[in-house]
Amino acid sequence: MIIQKIVKGLRYCPALPYIRETIWEKMKRNMSEQIADDIPDYELKTIFKYAKSGNTLPDDGTFEEESLKNYANIIFERGILCRWWEKVKSLPASEIHKRLNERNLYWHQNKYSDLDPMRDNQPFSEETPFISTTAGTVRRDHFGQTNILEPAKLTALKFATDWWKSSGLVVFAYVFTLGKKSVGLRQFAEEIRELNIYTDFSPYQPEGEITAKIEIPTTQIERVEIWRANDFEPQIQRGYFNLNKPTQSLSNPNYLPPNDYNNIRELL
Repeated sequence: MIIQKIVKGLRYCPALPYIRETIWEKMKRNMSEQIADDIPDYELKTIFKYAKSGNTLPDDGTFEEESLKNYANIIFERGILCRWWEKVKSLPASEIHKRLNERNLYWHQNKYSDLDPMRDNQPFSEETPFISTTAGTVRRDHFGQTNILEPAKLTALKFATDWWKSSGLVVFAYVFTLGKKSVGLRQFAEEIRELNIYTDFSPYQPEGEITAKIEIPTTQIERVEIWRANDFEPQIQRGYFNLNKPTQSLSNPNYLPPNDYNNIRELL
């Protein structure tokens, strides 16, 4: 078994201001967070805070800042769930082994947004049991006769910020792999990036994907970096970007370091 460190980019998807205001009004009357399911949980928490206190919603910048922190804290509370689990809320355990198969893994990597005939022609992405992460990879340039490093954090950050257009999160965690295919075993991630294991061509191989299954538990998540567009956009405009300067880095209080649980037996 291999303990593999990974990163995952998560996009911040804000609701339109008028939707926030509408939900804020409803929350003031009902005093409940469970008032809407059409905007992200992390924004609902921010709206509920102001509705409960009787205050109006803050400006967009403050609202975004608080919502991004809520996003990180939700990850610390429940881990990262696959899209299927997020959609159904209560995961049907009897179906898990049926969905963890090579066909669905192939679709997750290569046909993520396509309509799935096995799911009533709904986008495959809405019910995928897999979770994309990256550990980086090396891409071979045949013409230049050189190898090009594709860093994991840069790959995750490009996705999280939609190629530097919006705010997002980068999650640092670890998963377990076997060094061979183990698609049906939910506790082990798949090393999609490894060409000696997954030999079929994929245009997405340079993303360095390590594919987790069903969930990444909170205990395996070390920290979350918050990257706000207002903070990194000036760097982009100057033509220099510091990968080591997020807006904020938050540590997970539930994290269990893998070094404390590796398979080494000490002398008696």
